[in-house]
Amino acid sequence: MSGADSFLSWSFRIIGQGVKAAVLVVALVVIGIPVLMIAAHTIIPVLVLLFPVWLVRKYGPLLVIKFVRVCRSITPNRENSG
Repeated sequence: MSGADSFLSWSFRIIGQGVKAAVLVVALVVIGIPVLMIAAHTIIPVLVLLFPVWLVRKYGPLLVIKFVRVCRSITPNRENSG
């Protein structure tokens, strides 16, 4: 009988771990879906709006310098056109 008892104990332990895992997965899904929905409606748009700001802060001065150089090369020089 001890062999059967140990088998039952082992099988119930395995089933218990499976139930714990299933409850954990269900809890993660139930909590995770609203969190993802909130993130999709708040965090992601904020990141999308901040990305151009970051680009302008990082590369803005270089773009302004290039724009000024292009404008100077396109416009005729007033001193020489006289």
